[in-house]
Amino acid sequence: MAGAVVAGVGLALQARLNGELGSRMGDGIAATLASTCVGLILLLVAVPLLPVGRRGLGLLCAAVCAGRLRWWHLTGGVCGALFVAAQGISVGSVGVAVFTVAVVGGSALGGLVVDRFWGGRPITTARTAGAAACVAAVAVAGYGAWSGPGTLTLAVLPVLAGVAIAIQTALNGRIGAVAESPWPSAATFAGVAITFLALLLAARPVPERR
Repeated sequence: MAGAVVAGVGLALQARLNGELGSRMGDGIAATLASTCVGLILLLVAVPLLPVGRRGLGLLCAAVCAGRLRWWHLTGGVCGALFVAAQGISVGSVGVAVFTVAVVGGSALGGLVVDRFWGGRPITTARTAGAAACVAAVAVAGYGAWSGPGTLTLAVLPVLAGVAIAIQTALNGRIGAVAESPWPSAATFAGVAITFLALLLAARPVPERR
C-alpha cells in the first residue's frame, strides 16, 4: 500500500512534467515519445545489470515461446502510451488536479470491469460504492479547478486514459507474475509504448506550412 501511495505521488509529478513538456514543444505526442524514451534507456541499462532482471527476461521469453503468454499480454505499453499522451495533451490546459480527478474516475470504473472479466471478481454494491467514494474524494480535493473553456472536453481524454491504465495494470501484472519480477514488465511496457507512439507520430498528417 505504501508503494502504491508513492507511485501515486510519482504519477502526479509525471503528469506535471509531461504536461509542461507538451506545452513547451507544442506537441503532446512528440513530448510523450521523448519522455518514454528516457524511461526505456534507463530500463535498458538497469534490467540487464540486475540478476533478477536477467532471470525475469529469460522466464518471459520462455513463457511467450511456450504459449503461456499470448501476444496481447504484451500490449500494455499501448495503454500506457495513451495515458502519457493524455498527460502531454491535457495537463497543460486543465491542470494536474482536474487530470487526476478524471484519471481516478476512469481507472476506478475500468478496474471494476477488468476485475469482473479478467479476475473473476463480481461487481458488488460495496465495490461500486468504494469506487464512487474514491472518485468523490478526489473531486472534492480538486474542487474549483473545473473551470475554463474546454475543460470538460479535455477531461474526457484522461478519463479514457484512466480506463487504459486499469487494463495496463492487469496486463503488466500478468507479465510480472510470469517473470517473477516487475523489471521485465516495465521494459516490455516501455518498448511497446515507444513503438506505438513512433508509429502514431509517423502516421500523423504533416501540417502544411504557410
